[in-house]
Formats: sequence, structure tokens, C-alpha cells
Amino acid sequence: MTATLVFSLIAFMCVTIGAVVCVPYVATTGFFNFVAMAALLSTLCLYAILLFKVQERIFRCNCCQWPLLEAGYYGVVLVLYFFAVLFLSLHGCVTSHKVGAAFGSFAVLVYAADGALALRRFLAWRREHSRPPATIEGGVGGGPMGAIATTDMNKKEKLPLLMSI
Repeated sequence: MTATLVFSLIAFMCVTIGAVVCVPYVATTGFFNFVAMAALLSTLCLYAILLFKVQERIFRCNCCQWPLLEAGYYGVVLVLYFFAVLFLSLHGCVTSHKVGAAFGSFAVLVYAADGALALRRFLAWRREHSRPPATIEGGVGGGPMGAIATTDMNKKEKLPLLMSI
């Protein structure tokens, strides 16, 4: 997880250290520096929120889907970083710009992996919170998968269904 921070910092430093500014493409290096530093600082804030479990204290209700926000954040950063790396690799005129683009592409790969994991956590969270707790009516075939929920065939009772997915 800290690889995103390291790669973003190295990419930012490589592009910033390149003293030569490509005059026709000043906006490219500026955009890359903005995206790299914004991703670094926002990811640092996200890790602090997750480390101190602030999201569990603030969002106790189901009004905010934290896993969806996290997956959306990684998606936005991934798209911005991808275009910043693409533009810098095309318009960089100094070797340090090319090295910065290489470390930026490593950061893109790590952000893609973190985004995939965040999306997986969101889908698991949605599966967990989308179903109400089910009960099985007694009798043969009285519930899902034909489960028998009675201790005696003549006596019917409701038991909670424990499903592990």
C-alpha cells in the first residue's frame, strides 16, 4: 500500500528536478506534478482515515457507502494518473521526465491493483448488506437448498439461516 506513496513521490521528484522546462509543453509537466502530488497527499489522507478508523466513527449509518467511495477515489486517481503519465511520456524532453513517467507508470499499476481490491471489498460489502436475514420454514424442502429446520417432523419452528458466501 505504501508503494503508491513511494512511486508518486519519486515520480514527482524526478520531474521537478529536471531543471530544463520544455517550453511548448510546460502544461504537461505542471499537470503531471499536480496529479502526482495530489495523489500523494490524498492517498496519505486516505491511509490516515483507514488507520485511525475514522470512517467507522463518522459513518455509523448506511447513508454513506465507504467501500464505494474508496473504489471511486482509486478510479479517479487512476484515470488522472494514466493521462498524466501518457502526456509526460509523449512530451517529456529531458531524461528525468522519462524516468518520472516510468515511476508514474509504476504508480498507475499499483493504483490499479489497489482499485481492484477496493472494488472487490465494495462488492463483498454490497452482497453482505443487500440481503435481509433469511429464515427457514420448517419441513422438508421448507427453505433454500431443501434444508430441514425441524427437530421433530411434526413440530415446525423458524431458525435463522446462516449463509457464508
